[in-house]
Amino acid sequence: MATAEPGPQDPYTSPHFATSALITIDVQRDFLSEAPHGVPGTTEILPALRRTVSAFRATGRPVVHVVRLYEEHGGNADLVRRGLLESGARIATPGTPGSEPADGIVPEAAPALDPALLLSGRPQRLGPYDYAVFKPRWGAFHRAPGGTSA
Repeated sequence: MATAEPGPQDPYTSPHFATSALITIDVQRDFLSEAPHGVPGTTEILPALRRTVSAFRATGRPVVHVVRLYEEHGGNADLVRRGLLESGARIATPGTPGSEPADGIVPEAAPALDPALLLSGRPQRLGPYDYAVFKPRWGAFHRAPGGTSA
């Protein structure tokens, strides 16, 4: 018996844009392609990401910016980054320009990130539709409120 492949109109797999949110993860200045410890390709996707963020805001959909904040000397860092941070590298250090979202992905009047609020596990409102949340590990949902650590 042949089974049908899910198509673009499949109600189980089709996107539901009217009830969706956009999530950006680690789109911070210290992770841009040209940064000393940046992620190649990050800067290059910014124009498309800016258009996508604008489209979500234009339709009143939420945009959640998941950010990483590394304590100086790596006390809260993943093991793979801890040695680098212990050696004095400063990457996404709370309160530094490099920890801030990349230019143009948060609303123009957005406040700077509030490290104390974010590190406490609470979200920060950045605009009418934008929020920032801190991720304690590379997995954006590790120990997320209401989630599991599996």
